Amino acid sequence: MAQLIIKDMLLQRKRLIYFTLFYNVFAILILQDFFLPYLVAGIVVPYIMLQTALAYEEMNKSEIVINSLPVRKEKIVLARYLTIFIYLLISILCYSILTFLMNLFNLPLAGEPVSLAGIVVIFVGIGIIVSIYLPIFFRYGYIKGRVFHTVFTVAALILPTVAVKIIGENPELPGRFVVEDLVGVRTGIILLLLTLLILTISFNLSVWFYKKREF
Repeated sequence: MAQLIIKDMLLQRKRLIYFTLFYNVFAILILQDFFLPYLVAGIVVPYIMLQTALAYEEMNKSEIVINSLPVRKEKIVLARYLTIFIYLLISILCYSILTFLMNLFNLPLAGEPVSLAGIVVIFVGIGIIVSIYLPIFFRYGYIKGRVFHTVFTVAALILPTVAVKIIGENPELPGRFVVEDLVGVRTGIILLLLTLLILTISFNLSVWFYKKREF
């Protein structure tokens, strides 16, 4: 299973660095006055990187090769779920480094540090998205699952800009989405437990679909 995760990382190592850096900078520059940028980047970056890995596999027919190996399908599925959270950690680390450097040089657009409540929101957001998408992928494959991917990608690129415009045109709206005001300790724990439950159900569905799928 570890080899499958490492394979995905090596397959797109340059893109992982460039895209993670670019989108975090984009989020800081565009969303700083309206949202906590790492909330957007923390959800968008892992999902896009997952899609890139799946696209590479589809192009190279790697999935057929993987299925010919003596590897349990449970491990193949679990590797997919774990990989996206590794992407999440990389995105948060990238944002934290950018924030540190911006604050170090007193730049006017320096980002705010990542909060525990923010991490909970990101985990819940990406957890729900993955829980919906991966069963679709393991049931129908990458090509047929592209409808969901297309909708999410368009939303990831357009919604932040639309949100900025709406808030800019409506001064009465709160100028910033304050995560800490919405996610307390008890709420955070409940959200984490519910997300883990949803991920568990999703994982089992993915395994069931994958075992029945023909290649």
